[in-house]
Amino acid sequence: MLSAQYLIRYARFDKGFGGEKFYSYWEQQKINYAGKLKWTSRLKKYVENDNSPWIRYVDDELIVIEGKTVYYKATSWEKPRRVAVIRKADKYEEDQLQLFDFLWDYEAIVTTMDWEPMDIWRFYNQRACLENYIKESKYGFSMDKIPTDSFGANHMDLLIKLLATIYSRSLKRTIARLRSSSIWSNQANNLPWFSRETYIFQNF
Repeated sequence: MLSAQYLIRYARFDKGFGGEKFYSYWEQQKINYAGKLKWTSRLKKYVENDNSPWIRYVDDELIVIEGKTVYYKATSWEKPRRVAVIRKADKYEEDQLQLFDFLWDYEAIVTTMDWEPMDIWRFYNQRACLENYIKESKYGFSMDKIPTDSFGANHMDLLIKLLATIYSRSLKRTIARLRSSSIWSNQANNLPWFSRETYIFQNF
């Protein structure tokens, strides 16, 4: 649990969490939330029968993204709740999107916030940053591997991987900081690639 000195304003959670007691807790604490819902056949039918129009947020050469808000009551809920529904599809001919519903990929997010569905979707998906760190640790540094049957050796292996992970992330932040500075723009861009590496480490 967080210390009382921390003020929680928002909560994000995936579809593994939910239910009347869970949502009621956040509502009683007056903490806004955004939580992923399972795209059940009941929810799908409810959205299909809803007459409110879809709002198109993205329409480019590659993808179409639309959204709408519905007030939905799941079987375990005591009251209807605001649900932001987003649907995405690869760009096809417009008549194909209208004729074939299976071309759309749907997502539903229950929320207490009165934002646009697209803003709710973007806010919810910020939680994926932590999952990317976990993937990087697993696939980039093999954090999930136990290399030997010796506790001491495994402990040392994990410490080395942790140091490598910390160093890698610090290096990324340094590169981002240097790239945004006038020093990088004026000096590093004129260096050959192998000299840029030396320049980065000198400023690390």
